[in-house]
Amino acid sequence: MATTLHGDRITLEPDANLLAAKDATYPLYVDPTWQPKYCDACGRNHYLVQYACGSSKTPGYTVWDSEDQLRVGFIADGTSSCAQHLVTARSFVEMNLGGLGGKEIVASSLVLNVNNSKSCSGNNNVHLTSGINGGMAFNSGPSVYDYLGSVVGCPTNVEINTTDLIKRFADANGTYVVFGILSPNEGDQNTWKRYSTQVGFSVTYNSPPNSVQNLQIYNGTRGYPCAQGASRPVLGKASTSYIGKANISDPDGGMLYGGFRIYGVRADGSYAWDGKESGMDNVPSDTNPAHQNVQATLTTPSLTKDGVYALDVHATDGRDTVWVKPCEFE
Repeated sequence: MATTLHGDRITLEPDANLLAAKDATYPLYVDPTWQPKYCDACGRNHYLVQYACGSSKTPGYTVWDSEDQLRVGFIADGTSSCAQHLVTARSFVEMNLGGLGGKEIVASSLVLNVNNSKSCSGNNNVHLTSGINGGMAFNSGPSVYDYLGSVVGCPTNVEINTTDLIKRFADANGTYVVFGILSPNEGDQNTWKRYSTQVGFSVTYNSPPNSVQNLQIYNGTRGYPCAQGASRPVLGKASTSYIGKANISDPDGGMLYGGFRIYGVRADGSYAWDGKESGMDNVPSDTNPAHQNVQATLTTPSLTKDGVYALDVHATDGRDTVWVKPCEFE
């Protein structure tokens, strides 16, 4: 099928002749549906609010996992015991990455719910930071790294795209990530904002299917193990039909598609495919390799002729595909 990528959207264009063929059986599965996997364990571990007092921003108290709101910016607060009643605040949130190491990160976002803004003309910035702890006072850490986005004006909630960042952390087998919410100008009271401590964090991921196992070709009820070269089996004339069977599975579970292809083996050992494929869709993942949970009748017309052939199978979850080394037979 012709495939076109536009931004984050893939367009598949099936052959019109395939859809209109007299022997087409409906429903016709053109491509399996990929079921998104969401990281259920990716949530808030801890949060830290740091305070400083007065115009000199003398480090004050810190609140670990117990403040009623996240606070960011600079404010004159008549109820504060700080010098001149001036308060500066910074907030940090540590999010669990829930075993995403090695996963393919499809999308990720951080959602901040804004409870109150001193002014709609003030902004806050969101950054990646180093780790936090309950004893970390104002100006004693954490280190501030990548800028990720801004909270502009007076929104009720803001979504920050963190996909590229979480890809980096997953590739490095990171176990947590810390986001800092900071004022770009800690002398401007218009930047004062308060946020819910219930920070949203969404990660969509995928794992490629496991390697295909236990590929065999059957002549009637007799199965032949996979082999190449001189050890390849001789099947003889089909008693009923040739059937391909294999085990397919996925670390994430769910449904898979298994597709079988027959190749003619040329004299130089190379393979020639006639463009035909027999497959089975909506196959439940099964991690027991002894269970040949996918099978298909091999209908390639060239099998009626004597010769050397090869059979392979691929498994796809609708997003990623794995192939197996072909089995040869005569």
